Amino acid sequence: MLSILAAATLVADRCAYEGPPPLALDPAAFAAPEQVAAPLPDFDPTFDTALQKAKSDALGVAVYRRGQPVWSRTHGIAAAQHFHWASIGKSALAVAILQLVDEGRLSLDTTIERWAPDTPYADAITIADLLSHKSGLYSATEDPDQAATRPMGYADKGYFFCPGQHFKYSNDGYRQLGAILAAVEGKPWQQSVRERVLAPLGLTHAIVIDEANAASVLVPDGVGQSALEPGPAGGLAGSPSDLAVYWGALMESRLLPQPLRDTMVSCLYPMGDGVSYYGHGAMVWNMAADNLYLIGHAGGMKGQNSVVLYSPADELTVAVANVGPAQAAAIAKLFIDRARAD
Repeated sequence: MLSILAAATLVADRCAYEGPPPLALDPAAFAAPEQVAAPLPDFDPTFDTALQKAKSDALGVAVYRRGQPVWSRTHGIAAAQHFHWASIGKSALAVAILQLVDEGRLSLDTTIERWAPDTPYADAITIADLLSHKSGLYSATEDPDQAATRPMGYADKGYFFCPGQHFKYSNDGYRQLGAILAAVEGKPWQQSVRERVLAPLGLTHAIVIDEANAASVLVPDGVGQSALEPGPAGGLAGSPSDLAVYWGALMESRLLPQPLRDTMVSCLYPMGDGVSYYGHGAMVWNMAADNLYLIGHAGGMKGQNSVVLYSPADELTVAVANVGPAQAAAIAKLFIDRARAD
């Protein structure tokens, strides 16, 4: 990691990307298939199987296709409670930022010194760097015990690399984006995300987490983690149905014009597991064995995790929230495989 002193001695300029080759996803990946989609199966047996194998304390799954929610089911959560979407909230913040780009109020090439003048390399870090985790910023994920008490991040901790040089997942980068959104809009980032993302879709049961509603968010007992902790890096909660409707609308270009939606996945950086890649607030899973791309986002906190996946080949969105040790992505893939089996 570069120290503040070391960063100060380097030329305040961008570095060429030196990481593993990014994946270039053709926007045609979003295209709907020419054939009529097959009728969907009964997903209840799949849910029963997933619940038994995952040993979940709480589980929710929703399926969405072509503008309509088509199936959902939950277990172990009260009607007044919300599943934490964790880092999936990054995508909603990214949507709000990209809407500002569409309005001409920001540019992806805008550097951040106007909003973070004391941050080293602020004149080299761009909005695109923050969206795609190439800023080099130290992240709260490297120091989780202090995340709740330092909501605006870790600029004083220094940098891992020169801006643009590598990919490294950074919650701090999205905290910076939250501050930029608030500064440009002149209102709290929570209000902007609520007005720009949730309200237009009529998602009255999804929430941007704040002091007033945090108690309604399901947090496993004994984990010692607050629902407020992620802040702008993952500050949404709701039902899997809300999540599926949100992601389906994003994939259908109802939140962003198609060219800007496409930028979310036009250049994707390897996340290190050989399968998943990150763009501008969205992830892609390259399921080579199935000749399939899945577009979505994942999120996790202690004792729980969530995922939303869109299969362009099937025009199908599956959202999963799980409280327990099992991976939500594996559960979501069960449902996609079930849909593709018939």
